[in-house]
Amino acid sequence: MAGEFFDRILFNVILIFGLVGILFLVFRNGFKNRYKLSNKFLEDEMAANTARRREVEPEFYYVPDIDALPVNENAEGDILKKQSHAISCASKTMLHFPKKMSNLELKKAYGVANLEIITGLEENYGRYISALLAWAEALLKEDAESTSAITILENTVQLGSEFRKSYLLLADYYGKNHSIHGLDHLLERVTEQFEDEGIKRQLLQYIADKK
Repeated sequence: MAGEFFDRILFNVILIFGLVGILFLVFRNGFKNRYKLSNKFLEDEMAANTARRREVEPEFYYVPDIDALPVNENAEGDILKKQSHAISCASKTMLHFPKKMSNLELKKAYGVANLEIITGLEENYGRYISALLAWAEALLKEDAESTSAITILENTVQLGSEFRKSYLLLADYYGKNHSIHGLDHLLERVTEQFEDEGIKRQLLQYIADKK
């Protein structure tokens, strides 16, 4: 009886020490990995902050084709206001990289001195798309079947709009007009454009429901 009791205690002690040993290894390895990641981040930051200034390649500058937009010389009221704002935004210098780059990547590629300038020009690109979207919405408010609005919305999607309304409004129009080709194109663009799985799933479902 005493032998069995002793064996049980010994087993429990060994088990406890084993668990403690495993936990120690897990925490130690976790600390090492965090330390390595922290060092890697600091090294990358140092390299980025000391990178030489370099000009952005010309192909990454975007110049809108105003002639391709359905500008109405006789526009009035809110439509005129939104149209004028879009044209004004189109005159700004813009940058758009095919693949979204983090601040760290931008500093590494073009130097820390260029970061503020580059991010400002990227924001101009986003503002231009936002202005186009607002213009299209104003047109649709006056005429739900406005082909000019659809042309503008299709332009925003082509430019890689990050605004969900670009896709939702087009999906409504394509669905109403039984344009399977248009809906299929939207599905492709959403799949390519959005990284957030939640947003992507919602948009894809909305568009698919219009078929």
